[in-house]
Amino acid sequence: MYPTIPLVVLLPLLLFLNLANASNSLLPDHAHLDLVAIGGPIPQTLPSLNSYAWSHQFFADDLSLDPGYVFRIYWNVSNPGTADESFDYSLVLTAPADRSDPGALQNAWMGIGFGTSMVRNAEFNVCHMAGLPIDGGPGGIAAHEHFSQPKYAPPTQNLGPNFAAMAIGGNYTNGQLMCTFSRKTHPNTTFHATLNAKSLTDMIWAFNPRSNLNYRGEPFTYHGTYHRGAITAALAEGVMTFRVPVSVTNKIIHGAGMTFVWFVLFPVSVFYARYMKSTSGWIAVHITTQVSGTIAAMSFLVLILMTVVYLDQPHAQLGIFIIGGVLIQLTFGVFNALRLSNEAVARVAGAVRVTHNLFGASLLVLGTAQVYLGLDTLNPTVEPQIAGLWGLYWGLVGFWAIVFIATEAYFYLRIRRKDRGVGKVTTISTGTFGDTSSKGKYVSAVQVVDAMPAAPNAIEKGRRSFTWKSLHEAIAAGELLVVGNGKFVYDMGRWIKSHPGRQIILHAVAGTDISNDYFHEAGFDAAEFTPRPSMPPQDPNRAHPTTFHRRSMNKSIGSSEGVAPIGHMSILDGARRMPTLSANDWKRIIKSRRTHVHTRLAIEKLATLVIGSLVPSDSPRDSTCTLEEVPGACPFDPYEFRRYAITEKTLVASGIGGAYPVWRIRFCSLYPFDARNGEPNGFLPGESVQLQ
Repeated sequence: MYPTIPLVVLLPLLLFLNLANASNSLLPDHAHLDLVAIGGPIPQTLPSLNSYAWSHQFFADDLSLDPGYVFRIYWNVSNPGTADESFDYSLVLTAPADRSDPGALQNAWMGIGFGTSMVRNAEFNVCHMAGLPIDGGPGGIAAHEHFSQPKYAPPTQNLGPNFAAMAIGGNYTNGQLMCTFSRKTHPNTTFHATLNAKSLTDMIWAFNPRSNLNYRGEPFTYHGTYHRGAITAALAEGVMTFRVPVSVTNKIIHGAGMTFVWFVLFPVSVFYARYMKSTSGWIAVHITTQVSGTIAAMSFLVLILMTVVYLDQPHAQLGIFIIGGVLIQLTFGVFNALRLSNEAVARVAGAVRVTHNLFGASLLVLGTAQVYLGLDTLNPTVEPQIAGLWGLYWGLVGFWAIVFIATEAYFYLRIRRKDRGVGKVTTISTGTFGDTSSKGKYVSAVQVVDAMPAAPNAIEKGRRSFTWKSLHEAIAAGELLVVGNGKFVYDMGRWIKSHPGRQIILHAVAGTDISNDYFHEAGFDAAEFTPRPSMPPQDPNRAHPTTFHRRSMNKSIGSSEGVAPIGHMSILDGARRMPTLSANDWKRIIKSRRTHVHTRLAIEKLATLVIGSLVPSDSPRDSTCTLEEVPGACPFDPYEFRRYAITEKTLVASGIGGAYPVWRIRFCSLYPFDARNGEPNGFLPGESVQLQ
């Protein structure tokens, strides 16, 4: 009985493949796989071996071996060239004559087949020693026609009524088993092989001197590694020559190698890519295992193609599909890696990433099914030669199923960020800050700065101190530093090759404050909870302080009534006034922000990258700023870089006569409602602008 596959998705696939395989077999229409008892005894009257014109020895043990077996064939071609032409032959298996000898024949069988392999459309004439008959006594010998299965399992008996071979007789005497057949060379059936006695015919032979009962209750079990072989025969010429049989060893190497690829390399690669992104070098592990697995899979494919090519079998058909999928997946992987550093590819990064992930998971499931089909071919469930291989298979399937399900559940319940934003324009009262008459509209988001990783004590003691000026100098010297939450300085150069969100982003934010990107906007899906491009025109006089700024200005004023923070911020209106933002502006601003919902592991990883903190500059405007109690509350520093989105460009004058063209470019701040005290509303003389 076939074991039940725990992966529900594999059941219809394997059912379909098995049904398709059954429809393509060589079994006659009237044959079936029901358990059938061995037929009655055949006559014991045998022709003299001297009556045959030719003979060939298939197998002979070394004379020094005990027991020693010899397997021979004797044959004639009768009525050559006529409609009654037949291949008449006797098979003789010689073993120790002493019944007490451990090597004496017991439930033995022997036979020849017409075909290249026992798993490839072969037809067999087999002689069975049904019991242990008395020498020269009645019965105990039976002969049948069999047809191959597409696996290393006992061939299926032809139950008639149409036969190509006739059993003439058989007996067992003095350790010698002998059976005689007459086989039509041109049978009038569609499922028997036609034999051309004047040309070359591929044949195979095998025997088992001491067979056990198979799953059908027949004394017809596996012949072993050495008691089988292949020949090429010219029957009418009396010639049989050795032919190298299909290499089972190559099949085993192919199967073992593919199992290693699908149950070790590829699952490890997927696990690292999905759950280990917070560890340095995860992408190197992912790429290395993926490329190694692809190369190994192609190598084992070449090995099996050099051995056999059975493209009509389900295992081969599914294998071709999977190999094509692996190459497609490798292509997706290249594009997925390019999105980290290539802006053109990054534009379709979302679609590429989702396709790469889903396609990879699908290939893992198909690979599991493919290993099942391969193992059932080499080590069929009905008669496994190594029963422990099936235990190993189901153990590996169960192991990876538990690992992926448990880890996915853990990430969903413990690691996944559950922060949510309001997601719509909300009217609130600002009376909380002291002015009950003032109201404003803003897009609210849940504050997530509490999740910001604090610098460990060891780092706290030995970390560097930066002003915005010294930070700019460090960036100019080649360091890749960013500021988080207006206070901590992080060395992203140590993470540049492992950042799952692309290298482009890290280069784009170098030397700037990523508080909004990482700690504020990253607390929710930016595409869902940022103003829509279709929003109505904005009030140019509106100011939108963040939670940091509200809290910091409350502290700086030190009053719970009278002058409210919103009133205090009115002195910054000149700096915060901006032209009305159009729908196109918002569309490009949102696209340029590139915010992302980071997991808690990602936030913990950021903590390990802290190398220093910002300190107030010598400027008088920073004299009361500590950067300790309320990050982001200090006035804007002239050396601090701001990031803008280019929302529009217009050609003002074309470059005629060698002159340079003149463009008018519209810049919009990425976070226009988070302006700080002293932050200019536009560009000032002497400022540097870097276009990306």
